[in-house]
Amino acid sequence: MNQEKDPQLTVHQIRVLRLVANGLTNKEIADFLKVRERTVEYHLSQIFQRLEVSSRATAILKAERLGLLNKIYRR
Repeated sequence: MNQEKDPQLTVHQIRVLRLVANGLTNKEIADFLKVRERTVEYHLSQIFQRLEVSSRATAILKAERLGLLNKIYRR
């Protein structure tokens, strides 16, 4: 059985990934979260690395498959 491990994304990474899944651009995400666009780019690069993917679309698909977009994170 091919079982994928949970990549342990941070609260901020999950938040960014959810916004990507809703179709927002990096700039729109940065404006929404009140951070710099470079911060969003950094989070996305970390998300891609942890999910072992190379695109936004693939990151969303894998996150959905792993149930990451439905997780509830508490600070």
